[in-house]
Parts: sequence; structure tokens; C-alpha cells
Amino acid sequence: MRSLRSRAELPIASVEMPRYFLPVALAAAVVGFAASDALAAKKLHGPNVKGAWAGELVAPTVVRAAPKNKAKRIARLSPVGPIGGDGTAMLVTGAKKTKGVQWVRLLLPERPNGKQGWVKGDSVRLVRRRTRVVINRNSHRLTLFRGRKRILATTVVLGRPGTPTPKGLHAIAENINTNAPSSFLGPRVLALTAHSETINFFRGGKGRVAIHGTNRPDLLGTRASLGCVRVNNTHILRLARLAPPGTPVLVR
Repeated sequence: MRSLRSRAELPIASVEMPRYFLPVALAAAVVGFAASDALAAKKLHGPNVKGAWAGELVAPTVVRAAPKNKAKRIARLSPVGPIGGDGTAMLVTGAKKTKGVQWVRLLLPERPNGKQGWVKGDSVRLVRRRTRVVINRNSHRLTLFRGRKRILATTVVLGRPGTPTPKGLHAIAENINTNAPSSFLGPRVLALTAHSETINFFRGGKGRVAIHGTNRPDLLGTRASLGCVRVNNTHILRLARLAPPGTPVLVR
């Protein structure tokens, strides 16, 4: 996994920079299929309490507004994560077969939050996600579930009133090693598909939101960020192991 060498390499979480800036082995939790094989074995579905599907991109992919070859192009996705440089995976929200072609609908890392689009099934490798993250803004709590079982719960720092952590269904898009565990961002950054609703650009970034560690544990339980979710460093390491890219994140 590629590590971050400087804060300037993190446009996805630049909204968060200060001015000076479920418990089983992951291999058992993730099973890969070609899209057609997965659909033949089990109907794809959007995220629910039992789990979710993620699509690992296998090639540069055109995203269309509808499951049709001539539908409007709305985005283009790369199999290389724009921040960490590793692979990336998108949360699957649905599937449809049109004129013999299998299409998969993905939750996109694009504005507005919640934007979705369609890609051809052969452009993704489908993997099962057993875990999901729920963040409660009222209680300042992050909870990791495997099915209905709670396997991690922790108090977090959330966005300030003027720069709130955005509500809604998001997903982890990248898992990034900062290579600087005592830094402001802590040891890991889990970049989300979500964007700030009040900041469009900040220090070269596009206002993307992330879950990351912190060197200010005294702020846990408060609203002190520019939209990102800050987690105790011990818990962000565990979260990074159990919630890979494509894991759904519900903020309510």
C-alpha cells in the first residue's frame, strides 16, 4: 500500500487540514466474482443489515446515467485511487441487464453526495462486504457492524456547525497509510465518497470528507472539524482492517 509523503498529497481530505493543516479475517469476509458469475450465483442488492456488494474497478471505466450504451456519460473512474495510488472499490447499489449486457450501479465519489451511475459489469470485480459503518451525529458515535452484531463503537470528532459532517449514505473509497502515525491525520485515512456541503475547495482539494485518526484525542466527542470524522488512533487502525473500500457508511 502506498503511503502519504506529505499533506499536499491528500486533496481528498484537504477539507480537514488545519491552517498550519465485523471480527473475522478479511480474506474470509471478501469473496470475489466476475460480475456475471456473481449475478448468476446470487442476485446483487444494495447495502442492507446483512451486508453489501462492492465493485473493484479493473480498468478505466466510463460511468453512464442509465444502463445503456448510448446513455449520457456522467463520470470516468480509474482503477487507481487518486490519493493513495492503490486500487479502489465503489459501493454497489443495484444491477440490471439490458439487451444481454450486464450493468452495475455504483455510488460515485462525485458531487452531489449520493450521486450514482452505471458501469458495465465486466469493468468491475464484485466482492462481498460484510461490515458497515454507522455514524450518529447527535451522540458523536461511530459504530462498526458485521451483520447485526456491533464489533466496534467509539466516540469521534465531527464537523463544526458551520461545516457539518454530511448526512446520508456514503462509502469508503480508499484506505490510505499516512506513514505518520503521530500526525494530525493519524496513521490511516479512510477517504469517503462524500463531499463537504459548505466547502467546495480547500488547499487544492475538492472538499472530500474522510474518516481518519487524530493527534488531538482531547477533542473526541466534540464538533471541531471541517467535516471529516476523527477517530482514536487505535480504533482507526482496527477500522481500516475491517472496513475496506466499498464498505457502506451511513451518517445520520
